[in-house]
Parts: sequence; C-alpha cells; structure tokens
Amino acid sequence: MRRKLLFLAGAMLAGLSPHASAQYPGWQHEGSLFIITTPDGADLPASAAEANFPLLVRLNKGSFDFSQTKPKGEDLRFSAGGKPLAYQIEDWDAASGRASVWVKIPQIQGNAHQELKVHWGKADAASESNGAAVFSADNGYTSVIHMNEALKDETGTLKPADAGTTVTPGVIGTGRHFAAGQGIRCGGNITTFPAGADPHSSECWFRAEVAGTNVLGWGNEAKQGKVVMSLASPPHLRMECYFSGADVASGGTLPLAQWVHVAHTYKDGDSRVYVNGVLDGVSTSAAAPLAIKQPANFWIGGWQNDFNFAGDIDEVRISKVARSAAWIKLEYENQKPLQTLVGLIDGQSNAEATGPNNGPDEDPVTPASEWIRSYGNQLEGTTRGGWGNAVRTHIWGKPNYGCHQIGAWGMELATNLVAKYSMPICILNGAYGGTPIWQHQVNPTNRLDTSGEFYHNPYKIYGGLLTRVTAAKLTHGIRGVFWHQGENDSGSGAPTGDWNYKSYQQYFMDMAAAWKQDYPNIRNYYVYQVWPLPCGMGPKDDGIREAQRTLPTLFSNLRVMSTIGAASEHAGRGACHFDLAGYAKFAEFMSPLVEQDHYGLKPTQPVTAPNLKRAWFTTTAKDEIALDFGQPMVWNDEAKINLYLDNQPAAISTGRASGTGITLKLAKPSAATQITYLTGRDWDGKPTNLLFGANKIAALTFCDVGIGVSATAEPARLHFERPDSKTQVRTNKPCT
Repeated sequence: MRRKLLFLAGAMLAGLSPHASAQYPGWQHEGSLFIITTPDGADLPASAAEANFPLLVRLNKGSFDFSQTKPKGEDLRFSAGGKPLAYQIEDWDAASGRASVWVKIPQIQGNAHQELKVHWGKADAASESNGAAVFSADNGYTSVIHMNEALKDETGTLKPADAGTTVTPGVIGTGRHFAAGQGIRCGGNITTFPAGADPHSSECWFRAEVAGTNVLGWGNEAKQGKVVMSLASPPHLRMECYFSGADVASGGTLPLAQWVHVAHTYKDGDSRVYVNGVLDGVSTSAAAPLAIKQPANFWIGGWQNDFNFAGDIDEVRISKVARSAAWIKLEYENQKPLQTLVGLIDGQSNAEATGPNNGPDEDPVTPASEWIRSYGNQLEGTTRGGWGNAVRTHIWGKPNYGCHQIGAWGMELATNLVAKYSMPICILNGAYGGTPIWQHQVNPTNRLDTSGEFYHNPYKIYGGLLTRVTAAKLTHGIRGVFWHQGENDSGSGAPTGDWNYKSYQQYFMDMAAAWKQDYPNIRNYYVYQVWPLPCGMGPKDDGIREAQRTLPTLFSNLRVMSTIGAASEHAGRGACHFDLAGYAKFAEFMSPLVEQDHYGLKPTQPVTAPNLKRAWFTTTAKDEIALDFGQPMVWNDEAKINLYLDNQPAAISTGRASGTGITLKLAKPSAATQITYLTGRDWDGKPTNLLFGANKIAALTFCDVGIGVSATAEPARLHFERPDSKTQVRTNKPCT
C-alpha cells in the first residue's frame, strides 16, 4: 500500500513510502506530495493562479531513503498530471540525508490541493537536473544565483566573480557569508536586465549582522538609474533608486541575526517591498520614473565594489516581471526555514494527559488538524494506525483508543504553535501511566524490545516508542523531547534497593544518552517538575523535584518548567491529574521555550521558570538571606509559609524582590546551613502562597540548598548516586 505524503504550504515532507511507478515503468519507487494552498496551507485565494512556479522540495532521510537512489540523485524525477516536470537539484548530500530540489510547476492554483509525484530507483538513469529549464525567460527570470559553492547564474547570462565570501549554511542548502569588504561582482556589461522603467523584481534571503549596509544593487550610478536594496538603520529595508519614484521603504523593523526574505517589485510607477511574504511598503508616483540605462552593473553585498554588507545571503533573483503578491507569499511559505517541529512526549500519566473521563465525544475541544500529525498507537506502543491526524484522545475501550493520541497539553501546544506560525507539527507520545523512570530505559541488547507486558518488561516503553519512530522514518527528524514523569518515583524504591530520588538523575542521563543515540538530531530536552506529593505519593517527593530541578547542571540544552503554577480549583494537596484548563497551562508555560528554540522567537523577558542559582547570608549576623534566581522576581508575602531553614519553618519577618533575586529578612539570626522552598507534606496545593517570576511563571521548588556564609563563599551542593552505586555520595542530608 502506498502512503500519500502531506506537502503543507509547499514546504513539508512527512514521509515517502516506496512504490513501483506506473508513470515511469523502469523506476522502482514512487511517492506523492501535495501542494496545499487552502487556508490550511499557503492560504491563497481561489482567484490566484501562478504559472511556471519554481517549487522547492526538501528531502531528508527521516522521510526519504537515499539508499534507494543513485549517489547524486541522478534517477530522481517529478511528474504531475501524467507529464514530466523540469527540475534542478541544488543540493544533494546522501551521507547526511538531505537534499534541496527545485521543480517547475506549470500552474499553482489558489485554494486547492495539487498532487506532485516523485519517482526514484533506476540504476541506469542519467540526470536530467537543469537549472536553466526551471529558471528561464518563460517565467520571467533574468538572473538566479543560488549562492552555493558553484556560484553560478542558473539562467546562464551572468558569470558571478567572488571577492572573498565564504560558503555557509543557507536557507536552502548553502549560502554565502559576507564580511565587510567582501562581495560578489556579477558583471558590468549586462544587456539582459530590465531597462528604462520596465517592470522588474529583485529578491533574496539575508541574515544581517549590522544595519546601515547594502544587500545588493543593479543598474548604474546615474539619475533614476539604479535599484539598490539597502538595510538602513535602525534595521529596515530601503530601496534606493536615485531619487526616482521607485524609492520605497518597509514600514516595520527587520530583525538582525535572523533569516529574512525580502522582495521589491516595480511596475508603472508602483513600487512595493515585501518582507517574509507580506507587503510592508508601497510608493506610487508618476513623477521621476526609473530610467535604467544599459549595459547595467550588478553587485551582491554592496554597490559599486564598495562591499559593506556583513552577514549571510542566499537565493538572489532578478526578474523582468513585477511578481504578484500571491507569487511572493508562495515563495516565502515554500522556502522559509524551520518548517516542521517533530517531537516526542514521554513519561507517565500526566504525559499521556488524555484529559478528564476521555469523553463523551472524541475531542470537541481540540479537533483534528492536517497540520498536526502522529504515528502509531500510544497505548500499545505499536505501529497500529500508521500515520494520522493527531488527537487528544479517543474513547476508552473503542478500537481506535491510543491511535495518534498526543494528550491534552501536547495537542494544546501543537494547536497554538500551528495557529501562530502556520507550520506543521508532528508529535509522537510514548508515555505510559504509573511507571517509574527505571521502566523507561533502553534494552542494551535489543533497543526495539517490545516483548511481554508493560510493568513486567522495563524496556517495553522505550522499545515501543522507538519502534514507532523508526517505522515513521523519523529517527533523524526528532528535534525535542518533552518529559513529565516522577510521580511513581516519589515514594518508591529503585532497583538499587534505595529511594528512587537518589538514582533519578543517573537514570535520566542514561535514558537521554539512549535518546541521543537513536534520535541523533535531538536539540532540546523539556522537563516538567512534578506536583508536590503527586497522586498522594511520598515521602521523598521533595527529593525527586530537587533531582529534576538540578538536571540543567548536567545538560547544556535542558530546561525545567514548573507545574505548581497550573493550580486550579480542581487541584489541591496531593493532587494527581489535571483538568483541561490545567493541562492548557502546561502548554502555555512551555510554548515560549519551544518558540525560542525552534521558531526564532526573541523574547523580551525570560521565558523560563525561575530556578534558584544560589543562596547566601548577606550579613555577618546571619539575619538576612539572599536568593538569586537569575531573572527578575516578584515577592509574595504569603509565600513565607513555604520556606524552611534546616527543615524547620523559617522565621521570616519581611521579604523583598530586587534585580534577579529575593532577600529574606529573618526575625532573628540563624545558624541554618540549608534552605528549602515548598514541601509536599505541607503545601495546600493553592497558588496564593507561591513565588513567581516577573514573567508570571511559578518558581521551581527547591530542597536543602546550601546557604553560603557570604556572597562569594561556595555552599555545599547536592549530589546523587549512580544506580549501580553501593555508597551514597550526597554531600548533605537527604530532602525530607
């Protein structure tokens, strides 16, 4: 059976399956992609119709088996409606498992789904890759430079000459890095470019390091005779056309150090600039029309050999037509980076997060979306169900229960990100309720172990999730793991024969090492600190939360998010699960971190949960303690009841927030050596007595943190034993 693959907004490959081709009888494999221009995709009106559009197809080894093709993709072919399509392979790296291919689509219609077929697998096929056939006069191009190592004009009219730039990762394959004084000379005797006031378009991707530079320019240094794309200061786009009616600027500020797609169009005195596919500046003037003389000059990275641009540039195009708004939007939606987030959810029941009572309807709160996909069955850890639109849950006991389920907060997170960024998401949830961390480990002799029953085979959870990811061909596509677990470790023993909290960090490190081996492109780990006394389980829940809080000291790319801020009317002391509103808070708290890591968000304030960095006495009398959280805090006087010194309620007279910390004035001097915030045995489960950051995220709880005798003194720190250790190596007493 052939699995059709979604090609969302002309940008996403969700999986190709091999199938013998009828269109190309000698080819062994075929797959289908879809160009979606409905509101679920590029969102073009039904009236839009763009002819001979060069569509970017990105291939990666998570969805395409490069071993089935010839070494350089010579046997790759594309077709639509039974007719072969011209294509160009810009970048093909079988070893790394990625490729960028341009395909010339005869017509892309607005508000439609169009099928594009891919064919591969013929040992004696010769390459038909041809840039001039994709970028040609019939679709209006006069120069197209991919900015890769070849540095070639695909239309064949120019011979770019490099002046010191270097190859660097680009938006599509590779691009070029420019330092001040470096650029590209594209010629000084060009007769094929638009002349006079002829219609034209200039566009590229760039990632600038500084403003006040020229990105590219063509024409001549004569009155109304040039088109120069400048990044003015403060950063915004300005088209400088020698005091002609074509002068126009963008209305918004452009970010530095981020890839931006910019396009300028000119026709009949109408000059427009587009930023990231959106119109951002218009100038209409019949006075002083352009008067570009031939032959023309063309520079990238500056103007008239004055190369001052600093940063990266990719995909430079000059056209003899004024591109339509629909064309430019489609380009951006098709080419933009960071197209798809693929993530895993793991842990126990609050990671399953099916929601209250699993019904009565399938899921009226978060309906299925083609933009949110999953694979296999979460409950069974099997591939049953294959690919499908993700859901919060199906009905317990029904045949489809477990299929494509990603849980309440997983669905909420995905839905919010898709709505905000219009990029598809794939999530696989492999959580299983009621399981301690040692039941989430990999079988070192059989990583795909799914034998036996859950709870009896400690490797079944890991093996089941890996089996699903492998079958979905996503092992190299996983970018992040979300982990919510620890309830069952809060009051039980580990295989070591001691409390679970002592070996929790080592088990997590072993598990993360296995993830990294099986999912080598993981970038980030997102951990939720569990609820105090979760599901009424203790008495070592404070120790589990401390082990989770300090995990970032062992990883460079792991952040911990608090859950106590998700308290609601249904929550309380010893609460177990959350209602949908509580799970929605999980997604709300974690979303900015994900956006920062994978969507290019530049937050204006910290998006992390406040995490205590250190504590110390500020006076020799030891009657005042400073707590440094590394980010702005808010003092809550009611939180005094949740602070402890040497495991006894702290006698605090006043508190105040200042800078990145909180200062506690004690009622009397103290000889305490440790400070704790919030214990499972005492907390009432309500948010009114919590500490919050200025970002309104609840601080992580902490347990038995050493208090330094001064700001420079190093206090005792916590250490946790290895699972195979016979000796506890903790430097101070356990959290109680």
